[in-house]
Amino acid sequence: MGQSATKIVALLLIIWSSTISAAVVSRKSVFTERSQELARAAAGHDGSFRNRLASAYQAVVALDSVDSLQTLNAEQICAATAKAVSDDIQLETAYYATQVLNHLRCLDQRASSAVATVAMQHLSSADSVQSAYQSISILSTLHKAKSLPHRIAADQIERVINLFKELSDSQGRFKPFTSSPRRSILATGLVYRTLADARSLEVPLSSEGTVEEIRASLAQILKGGKAGQATLALPADEDKLQAAAQLVIGAHAIYDGSVTAISGSQLFSAAQLLGAAYHVSSLADAAAVGPALKALVESELPQPLAATLASPRITGPHQESVVITVRDAWGSPTPAGSVMVDSSTADATGKGRATGSAPQTLQAGSSAGEYLYSTADLHARPGIYKLAVHVEDASGLCAGESELSLTVSREVQLESVTLAFSEGEIQDAINETLPYPQALATQSATLDPTQTLKVSLAMSARHSGSSFVPQQRMLRFMSHKTKTAAYFNLKPSKVREQTYTITVTPNTVEKQIGSQDGTYSMDLLIGDSAIDVPIQWALGAVAISHQAGDDSSQSSLTAITALFQPKPEIVHLQRVPGRRPPSAVSVLFTALVLAPLGLLFYMLSSVGANLKGFPRSGPAFVAAVAFHGGIASILALYTLFWLKLNLIQTLPILLVLGTFTTIAGYNALSQQADSRLKQQ
Repeated sequence: MGQSATKIVALLLIIWSSTISAAVVSRKSVFTERSQELARAAAGHDGSFRNRLASAYQAVVALDSVDSLQTLNAEQICAATAKAVSDDIQLETAYYATQVLNHLRCLDQRASSAVATVAMQHLSSADSVQSAYQSISILSTLHKAKSLPHRIAADQIERVINLFKELSDSQGRFKPFTSSPRRSILATGLVYRTLADARSLEVPLSSEGTVEEIRASLAQILKGGKAGQATLALPADEDKLQAAAQLVIGAHAIYDGSVTAISGSQLFSAAQLLGAAYHVSSLADAAAVGPALKALVESELPQPLAATLASPRITGPHQESVVITVRDAWGSPTPAGSVMVDSSTADATGKGRATGSAPQTLQAGSSAGEYLYSTADLHARPGIYKLAVHVEDASGLCAGESELSLTVSREVQLESVTLAFSEGEIQDAINETLPYPQALATQSATLDPTQTLKVSLAMSARHSGSSFVPQQRMLRFMSHKTKTAAYFNLKPSKVREQTYTITVTPNTVEKQIGSQDGTYSMDLLIGDSAIDVPIQWALGAVAISHQAGDDSSQSSLTAITALFQPKPEIVHLQRVPGRRPPSAVSVLFTALVLAPLGLLFYMLSSVGANLKGFPRSGPAFVAAVAFHGGIASILALYTLFWLKLNLIQTLPILLVLGTFTTIAGYNALSQQADSRLKQQ
């Protein structure tokens, strides 16, 4: 492109701010002289862009989206583009040239005939979404400009439609892009644009049902599934912007008054990405984002809307409703045609289950875009609710679907706690009931090995239509000395409702934090997702002593609560070796194995070495020495293999030595044979 990143970002800022403000102010009012100069340079206003036709196309399309084509020198750009057109150019070049000439209104007969020839050639052999789209787009552009040299046969268009059917799977993704949701969504947008362009050619198709089948198949990926929705989530990047832009432009091209081509939530996510278009860093993104934003702002596509909660938590029946605000993709509150909410409770895994409450159609609030959701049915069952919000526009079409999380809290009141100290067979030797939030008045409460402490907590949940059991009910003993703590879970009483009990002894404390004598602070901890503020009730201090050892000493501190204690060492027991024979038997068999080798050396020493046939000079001598040297090297390699090398190291060396020895041996034998023939 030849332009710096700073210039491109400046151009994108112009495109973004101009397009968003299209319905409010003139887009030209923010298109400065400096910005126009940058755009003209990117478009190649001096006619020297023959090798950069893609840059010219991108700049012209981006400028056309903000109605600023009049700032270009159209005559020079048209002349340079027409000069680059012939009937033997690549399909991509023909597509760029067609779009530039069409946007600048300078398509002539020669250029139209050339690009039509290129498009027809590739249409008959199209094997990808990209090539099919570019071919059909060229022909559709020529047809709309009344420059198409001849009519298109229906079977050629149907071949493209059948190609799309073959490429798309049951989930609406394309086989070449199944591992890349972004590329699959981008291809979906191109298919929508291709189908729309094919219809604009006014060719009667026998596969009209197939077209609808493809649309329904492609829409599967756009129903808020994980792949489609996660792909178009903020923050924006280049791939996401390209996918979102092509999807919106394609949905706009094929839009016929329904929303089967794209879901409201998908359109909202795409619009949010396009609204962040000033983060892109390439002119290619500008060429995609500009027309997509224009399609969102000025076309008849449903305005993408989403719902948000004014407050994600409510407490008590005095709050009879909660405000749900409907916003557009740029965050502004916007009135909707209707808003419907269906609620479900969320379990520990976050999944919802039906509450039995009927869906509500919300009434409008006092401010624009605000709607009131009645929470009367939820207060009897406090907890976390998933609200499925369905938003329709004024024409009754789905403009967005959102899932919100609402927490309905309880007002919990602790009434009293009873501390009963039993000693031996004497039950409740000390029994004291404390109202909340009073603590033990005495500082001499003790708990020794002969005593047992039973804690009973009475509490109530206000405005509750059903029993309420807090998720966390803990009695904590924290050592003043070491700051380690033991926790005990209070269990619901089987005798009294809304009463929770636990029995504690020094032994149960020791199992958690070891035998630490001393003073402990005693606290009650109450918490739940349906409680606004967790409760901590300081009950006072108690002195805990443990059983002394046989020598009247206390056992050392054991950090049983530490989850990070070293585990016992794992000792691996290998297989026990089998019984071996006596050493004398092993020596005997070794001698028997080596006996033939000893016999060989004895015979060789007796007979002597016969070197009469060994060559004395010439090539035969060199070949013989090489052959015997190769054999010696192989024997040395075997020795090294036995001593230090492994098989992987040995085999490559053996391959080299074996090849060398074979060649040397062949030459040596050939030389020897030739010598004998000469002697005869």
